Amino acid sequence: MKSIGKYEVVGTIGAGAMGTVYKGYDRRLARFVAIKALFPQYIDDAEKAARFLKEARALAQIPHPNIVQVHDLYEENGIPYIVMEYLDGRNLKQLRDDGVRFSLAQTLNILSQVAHGLDYAHQNSVIHRDVKPANLIITRSGAVKIVDFGIARLAESTIHTREGITVGTLAYMSPEQARGEPVDARADQYSLGVIAYELLQGDNPFQAENATGVLYRILTHNPPLLGSTLPGCPQVLSEAVARMLNKERGNRLVNLSDFAALCEEIRQQEGLTDGGLETLFDSITPAEDAESTRLAQPDDTTRRHAAGDTFTLDEETTGRVRAAGYGPQARAAWWQVLTRRPLYAALGLVMLVLVALTVYPGWAAIGSRLGLAPAAPRHVAPPGVYGGIEVGASGIRAVIARFSEDEAGLGDYQELDRRHITSSMITYSTDAVTESVRDIAELYRWVRDGHHLPGDRIVVAVSSGVVNAAELKGPWAVARLETLRREVLQTTGCSMQLITAEQEAELGALGILPPRAIYTALALDLGSGNTKGGYLEKSVGGDRFVPMDIPVGSKSLSLEIDRECGSVDHAPACIDRTIRLHILPILEEKIERKPGLLNRRQVYLSGGIVWALVTLTYPERRDPTVMFTAEDIRGFYNRIVKDPAAVVGPDLSKIQDEAVQQEALQEILNIRDIFHVKQLVAGGALMVLLADRLEFDRKQLYFIRYANQGWFKGYLTRYASRQHARAASR
Repeated sequence: MKSIGKYEVVGTIGAGAMGTVYKGYDRRLARFVAIKALFPQYIDDAEKAARFLKEARALAQIPHPNIVQVHDLYEENGIPYIVMEYLDGRNLKQLRDDGVRFSLAQTLNILSQVAHGLDYAHQNSVIHRDVKPANLIITRSGAVKIVDFGIARLAESTIHTREGITVGTLAYMSPEQARGEPVDARADQYSLGVIAYELLQGDNPFQAENATGVLYRILTHNPPLLGSTLPGCPQVLSEAVARMLNKERGNRLVNLSDFAALCEEIRQQEGLTDGGLETLFDSITPAEDAESTRLAQPDDTTRRHAAGDTFTLDEETTGRVRAAGYGPQARAAWWQVLTRRPLYAALGLVMLVLVALTVYPGWAAIGSRLGLAPAAPRHVAPPGVYGGIEVGASGIRAVIARFSEDEAGLGDYQELDRRHITSSMITYSTDAVTESVRDIAELYRWVRDGHHLPGDRIVVAVSSGVVNAAELKGPWAVARLETLRREVLQTTGCSMQLITAEQEAELGALGILPPRAIYTALALDLGSGNTKGGYLEKSVGGDRFVPMDIPVGSKSLSLEIDRECGSVDHAPACIDRTIRLHILPILEEKIERKPGLLNRRQVYLSGGIVWALVTLTYPERRDPTVMFTAEDIRGFYNRIVKDPAAVVGPDLSKIQDEAVQQEALQEILNIRDIFHVKQLVAGGALMVLLADRLEFDRKQLYFIRYANQGWFKGYLTRYASRQHARAASR
């Protein structure tokens, strides 16, 4: 029997985004407990470990009948554990999913208990920030318990959620939380208002087809009063819920104790006596749960199986749960079956071999020769279609593109499909390399199998920003980059190309410059890892490309500022010092050696930080090419420095076209997902430097959306042209 400290582990309750929850037994006090363990891979993640321990501290200071209680905080083999009371019951989401419907009296009872618990937490300066049905457990004794304080905020804590990162579950999130603004107790009140509306009306007031639609409705939609759509709903309750759902937090209720008192008063005035919650389990027989939730018991102890042993974690957020009963004892039972029936073991081994031969292409080829498995199907590639995987500083992107074909060769480029996975490869941690190999393999399968492309129609390339980052960090990072290349080759059979800054500058510039400005414009791609570009000029020997590159981008400059000043918020003085010491000399040397940088009439810019600037400044402009000014650059930088919440963007309600409004909202969400606010500040400072030194005030500035342009388009085009020429020669 596995033990954690003085607690016996008798089963697994569930698994969430940060850890596993076990069912344990305390022999000394003869009681069941819930033991929450942080996943081992997060032990070295300072942010996740701090958030995990913060939950224990938050629970420890708010003992209340309607809040799950913490018994102990324990550490074993470097893994922290939170020991909490074991709750015999089901969460509100599970009950509703099972078809349980609540009377008005029961609904008021639930809301009153939750309001009491949250109000007590608020009085003790704890804000939950993720109040939703899955985090409200109704026990068989009729009590309602608030659980999962993993993202709660302690008012006096020095550990804060990073600016620009939204926590909480979307459907129950307050408008201010969705915008990434600082939250207070009124955010929890809003979430409880959503739950109240849902319990009384039957549906979530902000439901939509997708997450973007939900967020849009949270920010703009006011649900109708319950009294107007629900016959028999007390008017005072309808008005109270409407106040809780007010978009302006200053117009909400003063506190939740008043709402709890209101719920109890309505029950008394209406003479509602059927509010007991313990009766909810009368229609749920123990047999319904027994098979899926049976847990192993200590050998020398006789105890009753809890009929409600189900997971209580956030399945709607993580999508990952484990059935109770999966654990050491369950594995032991399987082992006994296999050892007592060797025929079953032999058949199982044969099945595993056949599955392996079928799934992995290399084994499939061997299996086909032996007659054990069919050969991998030959892909018939659509004419002119190629796939590429770009490993960049901010993520890994797969693109499917079609080229028109004629006697002269390949023609126009048309993007057919794309996928993007956020990556931390630029950090060069061991986990980052492992995850990048996995992500590249996943995207390679998507390109190969999902679009029927053979290996000679697929390329994988690493941006110069990732390459430069390795060189700046030192030999150990260069070695890990080589490890990435080797493992990608082993996993996919595809050789990964490393792109230099000069190559990337030429490919990117030729890709984004329009024909009419090819000799008069400067092209600049402000990436996450570096800035590259250049211009074309005529010479005696023909056209000559003059490259211009700086070994920093928005994210790598942010890391440089951290090294210079410490990993705190980027102060303007610190940014100026870093740029003056490390970036300005490089740029001035480029300008002195390449005077053409100053005499270009137009500048065509691409890259993530420019996309962020244009989206947050002109959200209504959706054209592939957007004109902007040097003053827009300075205004963007000043807004982000003075108010990090400015990343939320302008008032989208001014956009008349709802489709454009939704598209702008999605892009703002993507910006917040891709960039930390410090990286936006660093990228803004870099753009201000370029605007001042390259005299952007005298030039026409154009943003070219990266979705349609960029160096990788040029790289894929060159590769496709060569493949087409080889095929033609054969």
